[in-house]
Amino acid sequence: MTKSTRTPASQIPLLTYEVPEAGAMVGLNRNASYEAAKRGEIPTVNFGKLKRVPRAAWHRKLQADGCALPDSPEAAVDPEA
Repeated sequence: MTKSTRTPASQIPLLTYEVPEAGAMVGLNRNASYEAAKRGEIPTVNFGKLKRVPRAAWHRKLQADGCALPDSPEAAVDPEA
């Protein structure tokens, strides 16, 4: 029998946030998060009726606005270097 080398889906890191999850990072409630996404202040991609926030784009936006997330790869990069 051959062993499977697939990684279980539960162990694959997600590439997106839900809109309220991204908004909560900057102190927004659910409704304010969707309004900010509608205005383009939170970057989103659509999958059918689902709206998601790409992690990399959101982290870049926050970093450009002067915020840094300690657990993000982008936060580890020193823009002054």
